[in-house]
Amino acid sequence: MTHYLPCSEHASHTCECPPRPAPRPNSSINRVARFHLSAHDLDRLSAFYTALFNWRFEDWTEWYGSPLYGITTGPGSPGIDGVAQQRPARAMTQQPYNRHKGWNFPQFVIGVHDLDAASDAVTRHGGELVGGVVHLALCSRGQRFFDTEGNLLALAEGDLL
Repeated sequence: MTHYLPCSEHASHTCECPPRPAPRPNSSINRVARFHLSAHDLDRLSAFYTALFNWRFEDWTEWYGSPLYGITTGPGSPGIDGVAQQRPARAMTQQPYNRHKGWNFPQFVIGVHDLDAASDAVTRHGGELVGGVVHLALCSRGQRFFDTEGNLLALAEGDLL
């Protein structure tokens, strides 16, 4: 499993990241590269999917800075891995969860070579950007968006595989 650990410079958001290389063959560019699950109780979520599908969960909380588990769904390909994160307190108080807050269903992450160009394309084709650009591990950036049908997805710059 590939680990996406933040570099020490990136944690302060002051690093100068090198230019991204061109996408390699069989890269994750323009493909669903991973998924995100959210949970009130990460241990309960982990136990459920481990029992159901034998998925493996690894606690990444220490390096991430807030509750986050890496998920390995199985060896080799095809297939994608994911992460599980604690629902923020504001989402836990919403009953039922507001789908527009993005905390009540899985979220797919699509790798893109150029986040700015992909974000422009989302709006040009009728989608809606949600929030601002966020800084991710390994000097990457991400952006959430709604598609034309209200599905919440995320873009992440770079090859995530």
